Amino acid sequence: MLSILLSGVLGLFTSFLPEVFKFFTQKRDQEHEITILKMQADREIKMAELGHVQKMEEINTEADIRESEALYKSAEVKITGVKFIDGALAFLNGTVRPVVTYLFVFFYIGIKMAQYHSMSIQGIPWEKGVMLLWGEFDCSVLMLTLSFFFGARQANKVFKLK
Repeated sequence: MLSILLSGVLGLFTSFLPEVFKFFTQKRDQEHEITILKMQADREIKMAELGHVQKMEEINTEADIRESEALYKSAEVKITGVKFIDGALAFLNGTVRPVVTYLFVFFYIGIKMAQYHSMSIQGIPWEKGVMLLWGEFDCSVLMLTLSFFFGARQANKVFKLK
């Protein structure tokens, strides 16, 4: 009688065995699917970020192009029809920046010469006078001028500052 009872209980529990295996298999498959979905989501996020970076670079490049076009357009000489005026405007338009730069350098050299003259009147030797004339501010002015004329646009391209 005990064997009948045991075989009934054993038969009952073994009938659930395929369902138990199916449950664990299904759980493992779902975990695998979740892992794959997370990987896909991470990949899509990275692709979206990459697309965002590329889009920002495209926007910055487009802005640089528009800025250059606007600068060239504003620098165009408006033709009046009078040759003398058109020639004078074209000449002045092309020389404003260099003339301002030359004036700046002229006045800067003039101030330094006046300072040197004042030092020489006070009896300061020329070697010491020259050393006193060139200070940190002078280095800053020189670097500012050189970087403006030779480095600003190139630095923007190399270091991608814009």
